[in-house]
Amino acid sequence: MPIRGPTGAHVAPWVFASLSEEKHAHRYGGKLFYFVREKPIGSPGQVWGKNTDNNWENKREERTLECLSEAINRLCRYAEHEDQNILLFQDMINEKQRFHQVKRSYAHIYSRIKEHQEMLRILEAPAYIDSELSTNIQCADWVAALIGRACDYQLVLNSSYRWVADSFFADLRGGFTYESTLQFYRRSIGNIHHIRILDRARPHLDSLTGMSPQNLSLLQLVHARASAPTTGKPAT
Repeated sequence: MPIRGPTGAHVAPWVFASLSEEKHAHRYGGKLFYFVREKPIGSPGQVWGKNTDNNWENKREERTLECLSEAINRLCRYAEHEDQNILLFQDMINEKQRFHQVKRSYAHIYSRIKEHQEMLRILEAPAYIDSELSTNIQCADWVAALIGRACDYQLVLNSSYRWVADSFFADLRGGFTYESTLQFYRRSIGNIHHIRILDRARPHLDSLTGMSPQNLSLLQLVHARASAPTTGKPAT
């Protein structure tokens, strides 16, 4: 089912028209940022083992908190490079999640300050705003949607999102911080940085070119097994 913008138009041209305005923001020092960490392949049971005592939900929350912490690190490094202070705003979530994320963010920031002075650049832990009340958060939602489709194109062989690379690469060149990264999970290739997330080139999939279907299936099986939890028992 095609995704549509608020006027009913397909998302591609609507987002394109909106994000093309980012060129004007760039003139005043504005930048886009993303941080994406590839998840292990497999179902929750394959990746985390048996779901006991709400284990899967706790693992999901921990993964979110780890990515949030890494995003804060990268934004602080960028702020230090630009000699600027920053405030972070996020889309509103439920109260329980907000409490844990704010608590974890404060602890993370203060634990790094001694050895990482760039952490002083963030003035507060992330604040939460309902996207319906903030055009900035709405814009961030659309950027996240764009990056999500770009990741699909980078990682899924038969992805239907090539239009992302065809439509946005030229207009958003220079619009991302270098700290923006798609971080691969246990792959023998380098991560993707800044505008390269929107490139037609797909390093992971291009590395598989010429591989027979049988060998490709074996490689995918090896990667899936590497993503599975370690049981401590010797391999058989």
